Amino acid sequence: MSEEIIEGQATYWGGHFLYPPSKKGDSGDLTITGDEIIFEKSSFFGTNWTIEIPIKKIIWKKVSHSVGEDTTYKQQMTALTYLAGYGPMTSMSRNVTFITIPYKDEKGVEQAPKFSINKKRFLEEVSKFIYDNMPSKK
Repeated sequence: MSEEIIEGQATYWGGHFLYPPSKKGDSGDLTITGDEIIFEKSSFFGTNWTIEIPIKKIIWKKVSHSVGEDTTYKQQMTALTYLAGYGPMTSMSRNVTFITIPYKDEKGVEQAPKFSINKKRFLEEVSKFIYDNMPSKK
């Protein structure tokens, strides 16, 4: 059961021992199949790498979401207003939702990769998938 269910863009913010994040996060493709969640970081100049999270290895009671400031967006807007001749403006900001998906990797090490998703529809699809696959509390 590995047919593709959901696919879109996300930013990785750390949480996996082998992949420290860059200062601005690492953009890539997030794909959810019936068996796993896959984040593929790709860039023209840097290293490409993949995090594969088996659905069966997710530590569901530790999955979380939080909301925080999108610092990358704020930096971009500040730079654009400065370049447009309006001087630096630091009040342009927006919030972003972070999703942390802890799991045990193939060596039994607990990893907790954290992702942000800017597109509302994709965020809703990922959130629904996670919620629908959480074990029921009985």
